[in-house]
Amino acid sequence: RGVERVGFLGFSMGGMVAILAAPLCPGVRAVVSDGGPARLWTALAGWGQERRAPAWLARPLAWLTIAITSLRLGVNLFRYEPVRWVSRVSPRPLLLIHGDQDPYLAPGEFDALVAAAGRLLEVWRVHEAGHRTVDELYPEEWRRRVVRFFDRYL
Repeated sequence: RGVERVGFLGFSMGGMVAILAAPLCPGVRAVVSDGGPARLWTALAGWGQERRAPAWLARPLAWLTIAITSLRLGVNLFRYEPVRWVSRVSPRPLLLIHGDQDPYLAPGEFDALVAAAGRLLEVWRVHEAGHRTVDELYPEEWRRRVVRFFDRYL
């Protein structure tokens, strides 16, 4: 409809959707994922643990939930994990924003996402931030970085 410069900005699950959708949308020129998980099942496990389910129970239940949902929908949802799709965002630029205290990413998952991403990647990692709290802790810097990213690539 005449829009020539399109960028995706997704928060949490929206960040996951942005990473999955960008390779399918040739008109998208840049992607920002703020707090997007690397894998859906581990994000669900983190959600369960945040609600006081023990890890030994939350992880297999989350995996089983995704497996059963996949069977019911007739699609393998494990194929649609951001860590598997993030390399396909390239050659478009990607900005990943992450708080190291995010309970929805298992240890090492953000590093796996970064390693799989490829070229034109910017990472803003904040040690003291949790899930989607980077903008709360550093609102001016968050705004400056995101706007500068889109200004540069759109």
